[in-house]
Amino acid sequence: MASGRGWPVTDKVIADVLFVDLDGTLVATDVLREALVLALKRRPWVALLFLLSTIRGRAAAKRVVAKRMRPEPADLPFRSDVIHIYFRDPSPWLPGGVGDRK
Repeated sequence: MASGRGWPVTDKVIADVLFVDLDGTLVATDVLREALVLALKRRPWVALLFLLSTIRGRAAAKRVVAKRMRPEPADLPFRSDVIHIYFRDPSPWLPGGVGDRK
């Protein structure tokens, strides 16, 4: 039995979890882009920090934005077709090519 964040992880727990990629899958855009647009509107200095931090690499630049700007989930452009698939058939599934449906 593995452990994740202090909780025991069992096959039952894993079977009850659905992992979905955010960027381009559940959300129609990139969450980093959404945060940058929000920064440009509300805190332009964060966008400037982002540009300066790209010198240290993409991960460092993402951290700069993530620490200062968090888009509201209600404002993100969720893909209704993906949400519809889940609520139509909420049983655990994997996308094509990853494995067989359970």
